[in-house]
Amino acid sequence: MPRPRLSAAQAALAAMTARLTDRDFQIIDHLARFKVMTTPQLAAVHFPSANAAKLRLRALTELGILARTRQPNSGRHRYTLDWAGQAVHALRTGTRPPSQAEAAWEVQRRFLSPTRAHDEGAVEAVAALHLACRQHGGAQLTEWLSETEAAWEFQGLRPDAAFTLTAADGRSLMAWYEHDTGTETLERLAAKITAYTERRSPLLPYTRRLLIGCATTARVRALTDRVTDTANLTVAAALHQGLPPVSQAAPDTTGLLTAPSWHRLGFAGRACSLLDLTH
Repeated sequence: MPRPRLSAAQAALAAMTARLTDRDFQIIDHLARFKVMTTPQLAAVHFPSANAAKLRLRALTELGILARTRQPNSGRHRYTLDWAGQAVHALRTGTRPPSQAEAAWEVQRRFLSPTRAHDEGAVEAVAALHLACRQHGGAQLTEWLSETEAAWEFQGLRPDAAFTLTAADGRSLMAWYEHDTGTETLERLAAKITAYTERRSPLLPYTRRLLIGCATTARVRALTDRVTDTANLTVAAALHQGLPPVSQAAPDTTGLLTAPSWHRLGFAGRACSLLDLTH
């Protein structure tokens, strides 16, 4: 029985897929899960240098795998999956590929999301840890969950992210991450901390710690003063650290792992580092 003839779009997609590398497929997977990522975020996670990131991301955009838009007053671009990227991901996951009209709508929905700035902050915090682990050499991120994936661990609660940081000696830090922009009241943020204990799924055999990245050091101080009891949940807060622009040589970011910048809520001891929290 003869094979059905491919449409022009299907044939073009098949030819395009043959030109993709394993790293390209990883980028497609991350953008399917995290929706939108900036040039520095993708460079920190997937590329050895900023120049390599710029060249390949431009090529993937020209292929129709990625769609991009430039951030105002910035040299950064935001990327999401264009029609070909969405179709490739659908075929790899066994779901229905979108039409080109559906894909175009999804691109605009992601770029114009009212929560985009907040979501990018959470992604950037974990992307920065990827870069710090690469530079440090003695730790790696062995897990990174999106907001949707992290929500599976709760009933009616959505952490902004979750990850596992594993040191070279086998110690690990399993954490939920909250990106606090300062728009919520301290009372509401304190109530959210309580909800982490109350709404966690009882079916999970482990307990993560809760890390809160704050917009200002004043917010960190106010939070540590306000929350003095975290029950049996380890909670720590620190100033959110962003990524440098890709036009600059990447500075040493290993301090994200080693600097004593995390303040444990309800704990009178000195601040500690992320690697300290793996104990």
